[in-house]
Amino acid sequence: AVQLMSGDDAPTAEQLDAGAMLLDQAKQLMPDDAELWRMIAEVARQRDDMDGWAAAIEEYLRITPTDDAMMYELILYRVQGEQTLSGRIRTVERMLTSAPRGSMSNPLQSRLAAYLATAAREKGDRSMMLHWLKQASVLDPTNAQAAKLTYELLKEANASQSTVDLAMVRWLSAAPADAQL
Repeated sequence: AVQLMSGDDAPTAEQLDAGAMLLDQAKQLMPDDAELWRMIAEVARQRDDMDGWAAAIEEYLRITPTDDAMMYELILYRVQGEQTLSGRIRTVERMLTSAPRGSMSNPLQSRLAAYLATAAREKGDRSMMLHWLKQASVLDPTNAQAAKLTYELLKEANASQSTVDLAMVRWLSAAPADAQL
C-alpha cells in the first residue's frame, strides 16, 4: 500500500482506493500496529473521509495513548462539530475540567487551555482569556501558542519595552522556527 501511494505526485483516486483496500487487509493481520493506523488515517484524510480519519486516529491512540499532538488534532476535529464558538468553548472547558487527574498530560492540557484563551479573545471575554492563558503558561512554559498570545497582549497593552522583549524571548524559545519572529 505504501509503495503504491508513494511517489513525487499526489496519489490518484485509484491509488488511494487500492491503498485503502490493502491497508484494510493489513489491519486484519496486524490490528495493533500503530503505524498502520496512522497510514489508514492519512489515506482517509487524502480521500476527504474525515470520519474515517477520526476512527483510525482513535485506534492509533488506543495503541499509542501518549501522542499528544495526535490527541490534540482529534479533539479539535471533534470540537469543530459544535456549531458556535460558545459551544466549542463549553466542550473544551468540559474536557479540561472533568478529565480524571493524570488522564491528560500537562502539554496537552496547556494546548487546550491556549485554544480556550484564543477563543475567549475572539469572543471578547478578556477575563476568560486571561484565566486560560495563565493556565496554558503554567501547565507548559514551552507552549508557543500561549507565548505568542502573551507577547501580542503585552504589545497591545503598550507594556514596557523590557517586558515585551522578555515575552518575545519566551516566544522565540518556544517556537524557534516560527516565521513570524
